[in-house]
Amino acid sequence: IDQRPRRGVRGVRAGYLSQHVVPSWDRRELVVNSSAANELVTIDPAQATKRRTFSVPRPYNLYYTPDGKAAIVMVEQHNSIQFSDPHSFRKLSELQLPGCSGPNHADFSANGRYFVLTCEFSGELVKVSTLGRKVIGHLKLDPRATATHAAPSNLGMSMPQDIRLS
Repeated sequence: IDQRPRRGVRGVRAGYLSQHVVPSWDRRELVVNSSAANELVTIDPAQATKRRTFSVPRPYNLYYTPDGKAAIVMVEQHNSIQFSDPHSFRKLSELQLPGCSGPNHADFSANGRYFVLTCEFSGELVKVSTLGRKVIGHLKLDPRATATHAAPSNLGMSMPQDIRLS
């Protein structure tokens, strides 16, 4: 996008169902989460060209540990998160989240020792140790409708998506 006239300059094809675009930890490229294509696609932001494609199962969202040593892929469809090498996206470890349906968005604590992620479809928050790569806390939100005129599709139940820690 050219920012002065606010017009698109060029489109870059990424995989099917590309939902989030994330800057890499070093800010040298953009990473597209192409969920249905089971891939992460890197883009050169200056040239608006596709660089590489990495095979990753159902990547919905992507984060990096504060020290940049690991990428954290939210594998929403498989209720897990994958810790990966931040350059090759080779899986380092995987954390299964059996009570968390739809791991979605996350935010890190101020000291970077943990992050909290949302479980959109089960109405939960999960606290994960950044260094230990394990669940250290869990909060189930009230499943009852909180609005008197709740949407019939989800009956007003808790469906946490975005989260910010302060």
